[in-house]
Amino acid sequence: MSSRRCSRPLPGALFRFEFARTFFISNPARCQAQRLSFLSLGHLMTLPLTFAIVLIALSSFARAADDAAILDGPNYSFSIRAPEGWHMTSTRQLQAAFYPADKTFESTPVIMYVRSTDKAQLHVNNIEELNKFDLRGIQEHHPNAESKKVGSARLSDGKEIPIYSFSGGGYFERVAYAEQSKTITVFVASAEKKDDLKSSEKAFRELVTSYLFISDNVTTPNHP
Repeated sequence: MSSRRCSRPLPGALFRFEFARTFFISNPARCQAQRLSFLSLGHLMTLPLTFAIVLIALSSFARAADDAAILDGPNYSFSIRAPEGWHMTSTRQLQAAFYPADKTFESTPVIMYVRSTDKAQLHVNNIEELNKFDLRGIQEHHPNAESKKVGSARLSDGKEIPIYSFSGGGYFERVAYAEQSKTITVFVASAEKKDDLKSSEKAFRELVTSYLFISDNVTTPNHP
């Protein structure tokens, strides 16, 4: 993701990345090359009542794809998988980002990313309020930006979640929101050109479908 794309608030903003931990179960050599952080099994054992679910998710995703991960942080833990033909990486701004395998992360015309937003931290109660919060953040720099509901996507458990479009803020974006009791997971596809965003539609839906929420009973160690 370019620095230009990080120059304004991202949908689902204010995620505290100093607490983010990512456990990637893809090929170790690939993970090392991507400079991704690893979560030890010792940390996984600290997730009350979820260890069995985590092992099931690990087994399933290990068989399903190379680029798969379990992400966790305050009040959330979920698994996610890169769509076919896409790679997963992480940056200082994004815990899990995705780009086409035939491009580089720096040159790709379209990126996707997933992040978790704490409802209490942002003082939002539901998806509609978070969408308005996201739009207000963009409108601070781009007053003509707008967002509207454009459809829905289906999660791995069959639940349908809403998809919104964002435009007029320098990028064309498609954003899906999956609500949990304490957090809302935000899925974003972002491109400078509308045609590039349209070309990522299938991959975006694959990304959403791969999502599996594990637990909101997650604590993180205190950092000095």
